[in-house]
Amino acid sequence: MPNEFADVVFPATVDKAFTYRVPPELSKAARVGCRVLAPFGARRLVGLIVGLNDSFEGSFEIKDLCDVLDLEPVVSREMLKLAEWMADYYLCPLGDALKAVLPAGLLQAPRRLVRLATDRAESEALHLEKRAPRQAQILRFLAKCGRISVSELKRRIGAGNLLCSLNLLQRRGLVTQHELLGSQRPQRKRVTYVHLTDDGEKTVGKPLGPTQQKCLSYLREKGPRLPQTELLRHTGATSSTLKSLQKRKLVRLETE
Repeated sequence: MPNEFADVVFPATVDKAFTYRVPPELSKAARVGCRVLAPFGARRLVGLIVGLNDSFEGSFEIKDLCDVLDLEPVVSREMLKLAEWMADYYLCPLGDALKAVLPAGLLQAPRRLVRLATDRAESEALHLEKRAPRQAQILRFLAKCGRISVSELKRRIGAGNLLCSLNLLQRRGLVTQHELLGSQRPQRKRVTYVHLTDDGEKTVGKPLGPTQQKCLSYLREKGPRLPQTELLRHTGATSSTLKSLQKRKLVRLETE
């Protein structure tokens, strides 16, 4: 008989595990030490399964798990026992103890990129259509775009059972997933651009230094909008040169 209920701990200052029902489509994936996505108040949080049971003795209505994030447990039973010992010894919530022994960001919502890994997407989708329609839907969508972030995929086709289905497709070798956690998340690189203003177009007769003139001439020839790094590299100017030109309202600096 499959385990129908999961005890889940969250990285929150609550000194107990919460019990959720394991939907049939997630029963094979839900294992102790796997991360799950579960409703928590008005939000959905990433938690860790710390126990599985085939019965529930409470009288209140329990909620379903939304999804299972991992193919295999990311926390061993030994690591879980260590966290439980720490929680007991230091009188702290188990979620806090888990955060102390696990890699940074492991209990945060993961950022993933998924890629199609087969050139037989349609034939594989036909094979899966009846017994795993969600996986077939994902394959057909990826066949159109090749790769996509999981958050965008969720927005396009819905969140239900998405991560578990992606994990099963990965196990079959049909997709690949790359996950970044915590500080590894890529930051968008900001670029400063130099814009030639209308006054900068009309500088004939104005007292300017040779490097300033060179910057304006290069902007007239190549611009009127160029990355600051390119302008400095080709003219030998410095950032102070550009700030001086900006002060005279001959150029405008913008960071995007």
